[in-house]
Amino acid sequence: EESTINVTLLPLVDKVVLAHAEVGSATHDPDAEEPDSNNKANISLEVTPVADVTVAVTPTSSTVLAGQTVSYQVTASNIPWTNSPYFPDFKGTAAKGVTIKYALQENMQLVSDDWVIQDGKAVYTFTEKLALGDSKEVTLKVKPVAAGTFNQNLEVVSIESDDPKSDNDTATMKLTASPAVDLELDAKTPVHESDVLVNDSVTYS
Repeated sequence: EESTINVTLLPLVDKVVLAHAEVGSATHDPDAEEPDSNNKANISLEVTPVADVTVAVTPTSSTVLAGQTVSYQVTASNIPWTNSPYFPDFKGTAAKGVTIKYALQENMQLVSDDWVIQDGKAVYTFTEKLALGDSKEVTLKVKPVAAGTFNQNLEVVSIESDDPKSDNDTATMKLTASPAVDLELDAKTPVHESDVLVNDSVTYS
C-alpha cells in the first residue's frame, strides 16, 4: 500500500534550498538505520528571486537645440510589496541583473560611454544586486542631431529575477529639439567712401 502527502514549500531566500524528508513507523523497519535507507529523501530547490523593480527619470531640460546634449537621471528601485501575491508578510527579495533599456530613435545619438547599444537600444546593467527597498541611479546622456519632437521610452528589467508586477517598469519623457542656426556678420566697406560728417548716415552692404 502507498500513501501520498503533498507538502507546499514557500522559500524566503533567493538561493539553493535543501530540504530533507524522513518517514518512520512504530512498526520495526529493518533498513531504517542504514545509510542508503529508502526512508529518507533530500530535495534541492533552486529559488528564483522575486522583486518588483521600477524606473523613474528626471530630465535636465525638455527643450534643447539640435546638436546639444541632454542628460537624464534614471533611478531604478526595488519596491517592497504592500499586497503580496504570496502571503502578507512577504515583501520580495533582492533583484539581480537590474538593467535599464532606452529605445534609441532616429536622429538621436547616445553620448554616455558607460551604456552599450544592443538591438537598437541603449542598455545599462547594474553590477550589484538591488536590495529590497533600495534605489540606484545612473546618468543617461543623449544628443538629438536634428530638430524635432522625441517621445522617448525607458524600461527596467531584472534579468535574473522574476517581476510579477509590470505596470511600473516603464517611463517616458518628451524632448523638443529646436533648429540650431549659425549666424555670421561680415562688415564691409561703406557704400559711400567719401568723408563722412557728424550726424551723416553711413550704409554698409
